[in-house]
Amino acid sequence: MKKFRLPRKIKKKLKHKWLFFPSKKDGSSQMAFPLKYQEHYDAYKSGILTDLFSYTKEEAKQRAIEWDKKYNTPIEISDEELVIAVDEIFAEEYKKWALRILRLSKDHNIAVKDYYNFVNAYKLGDSTTACLSTDSAEDNLRRSKPRKIK
Repeated sequence: MKKFRLPRKIKKKLKHKWLFFPSKKDGSSQMAFPLKYQEHYDAYKSGILTDLFSYTKEEAKQRAIEWDKKYNTPIEISDEELVIAVDEIFAEEYKKWALRILRLSKDHNIAVKDYYNFVNAYKLGDSTTACLSTDSAEDNLRRSKPRKIK
C-alpha cells in the first residue's frame, strides 16, 4: 500500500489549522488530521471540515459581548451563599484558598469583575469558568492595574 503524502506547500498551509468534522447530535466533534490520513484530506478538500478559528473579527466581537452579558453582570451574594458555592465547586484542599480569594476580590476595584464572573458562572452551573475566574481574581489581586489584552 502506498503511503499518503502531500506537497510541501499544502502541508505548510494545513500545519497550523485545527480542523474538525461536523458536530454530532450530542455536541461533540472529532478532530481531523488531513496531514496524516487520506480520508481526512478528502473531507477537507470537499469542504466538510471546519476550522476551530474560522470566525471573523465581527463574530469574535459579538461572542465577547454575549459572554460579558452572561458572566459580567454585577450580582452580590451573601457570605453564606458564597461558602455554599465554594463547597459545591472546589475540592477540599482548595476551599479555604478560594474563599479567601473571593472575599478579597469582592472589595477590590480590579478583581471585582472576576468575583462577578464566579457568581454568574456558579448560578449558571459552569464550574470550569468559576474555577478560572477564581484563579484570575488571585492574579488581579496582586496587580495594581488590570492586564491589558493586545
